[in-house]
Amino acid sequence: LSKADIDQAGVPVVDRSYFECGEVRQGNVVNASFTIRNKGKRPLVIHHIDGQGDASAVQTQFPLTIKPGGKAEVKVKFDTGKLEYKGEAIEVLSVITNAPSKPILNLFITGNVQ
Repeated sequence: LSKADIDQAGVPVVDRSYFECGEVRQGNVVNASFTIRNKGKRPLVIHHIDGQGDASAVQTQFPLTIKPGGKAEVKVKFDTGKLEYKGEAIEVLSVITNAPSKPILNLFITGNVQ
């Protein structure tokens, strides 16, 4: 990409990088959400969001395009029944974008599974 392309590209900014669900009984499903804004001058495309295991299911359709200055909400269901353990849980979600400055950014769902 040229310097002009990089300067004009979409830039993802998240409202928060983690969602804290507190204490949760194993087997419960937690609905998490993240707001992603585009601070760039061209559309930001979120190609996909990968979870680290089966416990996280992204409810948003991809690809997701966010206009410059716009925002979108990403919804995730965190099913604690699919975890093989109890205690502190950290689910990592990798957001794959077209932004040269942040082609991959990580979001986290944290909690204490009882």
